[in-house]
Order: sequence, then C-alpha cells, then structure tokens
Amino acid sequence: MAVVTGPLHSSEARGKIGGKNGLVYNTYRGRSYVKANATPINQYSDPRVAARLLNVTVHDAWAALSSKQRSDWDHFADKHTIGSWTGTDKRLSGWNWFVKANTPLLQSNTTLLTNPPNPITGIIIPEITYQFLEGEHYLFWTPATPAMTPAWKLVFWRTANHDLTVHPSIKQAKRESYESEQQGNYIFGATSGDIFTYYVIPHSTQGISMPPIRVLIEVP
Repeated sequence: MAVVTGPLHSSEARGKIGGKNGLVYNTYRGRSYVKANATPINQYSDPRVAARLLNVTVHDAWAALSSKQRSDWDHFADKHTIGSWTGTDKRLSGWNWFVKANTPLLQSNTTLLTNPPNPITGIIIPEITYQFLEGEHYLFWTPATPAMTPAWKLVFWRTANHDLTVHPSIKQAKRESYESEQQGNYIFGATSGDIFTYYVIPHSTQGISMPPIRVLIEVP
C-alpha cells in the first residue's frame, strides 16, 4: 500500500477506479493512501457463506429484541469487562456482548440468549488429566459440586500430531466435541505414538467462555 500526496491532482480522493483490477483511494487518520482493489478468492466457499449466515442471524436476533432488552445488555456491558491480549481490561458495548455470547450458541445449535448471561464466578475445572484404560483413551476431570447454574459444557479442540518441542496454539486446532461438564470424562480416538494437544474450553450454556485449558497428549 502506498501513501500518496495530492492524489488525482486533488487534496484527497476516495473510492475505486478501474473496476475489479483497479485502485482504491481512501483516507486513514488524516493521510491519503491508494491500494490495489483486491477481490476475495472463493468468496462463496462454505466457511465464508456459513460465517455470513451466522452474522446475519445474530444481527436479526438483536434487531428483534425490545428496547428494554437492549438496555439490559447495555447495562451488563457497563458492569463487565473482558481481558485483552495486552493484559488490560477491555470494555465492550451491549451489542458486542450480545454477539460474543450468542455466536458460540449458534455454532452449537443452542437457543440464543435474549437476556444477558449470569456473571462468571470462577474457574470450574481445576485440572484435566489423560489416562489409557482398558483399550480406551480418556480425559478425566472433577465435575463441579454442586452442579453450576447455568449449566456448563466443555468444548474440545484438537491439534494435529506434532513434535514435543512444538507448542501449537488453539488457532491450529479443530473443534472436535461438546461435552457436559458434569460428565467427568471424555473418550477419544488415537493411535500408539501419537503426540498432539487438546485445548478444552469451559463454556456456559449462556454463551460465556473461560480461558482454554491446555492438555498435552502422549499416547503410549
């Protein structure tokens, strides 16, 4: 991207010229720039179409709320913050919280929230361990006692096999399963000698997730 001065013999320019293979002029933070007009590759792929449908569904659900319900989400946003990658607390709008809470629910085919979720009270899974018992591969954890309300599920994300010196991130994992937090164990398939990582995310049925728990699996 090139930053330009006096584009098109004017003080600034905005918009496209030259069609699909042309240029795009715009202004950002007081500086004019020009870049190639990039056309998305395979913009009708299944993941892209699914993402657009999800966005439309969440937007329509927000539009269907009453004024009081939207006000309740805004009030929730005023009282709650979320940690950012910088280590500082980030404040979201009511709409942002609505999207954050309902997007995972859509992905798991769960009824969407119309009211804000209950506050998060703490980590519910202290530890997850791997064991190989009677020919089956297990992940074990201790269910919360008493069972938490609202209910919680565990979302299992699994990476491909990797070397012990490699620590893949959750971005390199694929979502594998949703299981009830009260179940206490999860059985999965694996082959002798496999080394991979599970990321297990405690997830409220009201749409709020906690930080992932990383479990390194070394299959005997």
